[in-house]
Amino acid sequence: MELRSLSRVLLSIGSLLIVISMGVMLLAQTDTDLSPAVELPPAVELPPAVELPPTPFLPGEKLVFGVYYGAMEAGSATMEVLPMTKMRERLCYHFRTTAGTNKFFSFFFKVDDVVESLIDARTFTSLRFEKHLREGNYSADQWIVFKPDSNLAVYHNGKRFRTYPKVQDVLSVLYYFRTRDFEVGDTVFVPTHADRKNYPLQIIVHKTELVTVPAGTFVCYMVEPFLKSTGVFKQKGRIWVWLTMNQYKMPVKMKSEIEIGSITAELISYQLGGK
Repeated sequence: MELRSLSRVLLSIGSLLIVISMGVMLLAQTDTDLSPAVELPPAVELPPAVELPPTPFLPGEKLVFGVYYGAMEAGSATMEVLPMTKMRERLCYHFRTTAGTNKFFSFFFKVDDVVESLIDARTFTSLRFEKHLREGNYSADQWIVFKPDSNLAVYHNGKRFRTYPKVQDVLSVLYYFRTRDFEVGDTVFVPTHADRKNYPLQIIVHKTELVTVPAGTFVCYMVEPFLKSTGVFKQKGRIWVWLTMNQYKMPVKMKSEIEIGSITAELISYQLGGK
């Protein structure tokens, strides 16, 4: 069984970019060490005091998924929109995804990961990303501060990298896509940064389907994130995400190919935000 592949899917289950952690070979950017280590500014909880652009989600949204390898339940994942925060005088949405293996799978390879993202509530660009990975004997912690005014990503060790304008991180990209208007046949392009690399992401809206998961039956868009091969990098495997066709564009199912079989995440329960 591909336990490493399972852990990588669990890591990214809150994101359309599960393909990244499943072996996508990306076009590397040149490292540019521009400064010594910097202190990351704290995020302080602050309720919004001004009118913000409408979004299909609000603080308080919580989505709980079961993760399956074939017919076997392998673990669970949770996606949450936390209370609004403030960073560098900017109001922010705060997203958090947690993922872990169940008791049986943890006996072979335990996964306990947390990924968080702060995005500017007005411009919807990434401001801060962090991940804390606990996968078997492997552990890693990473913080990134994005500076949209200068198109820089500043890592916790002080390394700086150029980014695309209005860049997204691997968690915020799903929420960003939910804010977009799209129809069957559309392709949405999203500039994204992860692990010191920039890459172009295409999200293809294939069709509509009626999808039944433990949380209920939903009419959904079926979408696929895709990295276009150029001879320098290529995407291995495919992933599909089903988003509801209502005003919430809520992810209810995700399916990813691995070398042997596939891994699926299905919505078990949900709580809408703003309650």
